[in-house]
Amino acid sequence: MGMRCRAGLAGVLLATGIAATGAVLSAAPVAACSCIGTGSGSAANYPSNTRIFTGTVTQIEDPQGGGPLVSSMRPVVVHIAVEKVYSGRVGAEQLVRTVASGASCGFEFEEGQRYTVFAEPPATGDLLSVGMCSGTVHGGIDAAAYGLGSGTSPPGRPASPWRTALAAAGLVALLGGGVALALRVRRGAGTTS
Repeated sequence: MGMRCRAGLAGVLLATGIAATGAVLSAAPVAACSCIGTGSGSAANYPSNTRIFTGTVTQIEDPQGGGPLVSSMRPVVVHIAVEKVYSGRVGAEQLVRTVASGASCGFEFEEGQRYTVFAEPPATGDLLSVGMCSGTVHGGIDAAAYGLGSGTSPPGRPASPWRTALAAAGLVALLGGGVALALRVRRGAGTTS
């Protein structure tokens, strides 16, 4: 190969390298997940079988986590103490499945934090499914803004302490009124003899 060929080849390789470097450095960031077309803002934007509830994460099971090589696609199971149910059948403690990382479209829950969960029923197995695009949000929601009712307590969850106190006060008042009425009737019966 002659000197001219080598110089020409070196020039072509140098130009290609510069162009490739420029293309890599100027490339726009790419997201692994695209949530375009998924529900948001209104319950009408979600499938009718979507379970919607608010609760606090009590535990995250990550059976494959902690090793030197872990996948962002590894499944995790999240335990949620449910306080309010807006749509679908949900228990007092609900388990949901997601993947460990948002880079793989999973929802990144944190223990002790409160979320409003939009979960899909299981295609297989028995756990509800949650992902980055499912609509789940940190904290509570304004149910009316989502076109939802005020929500209910999940089955098996004790009523709030205020409700219990009001029910007890009502029962005491009812019993007191019954005793007063019984005494009045008794006194009235004793005076007519």
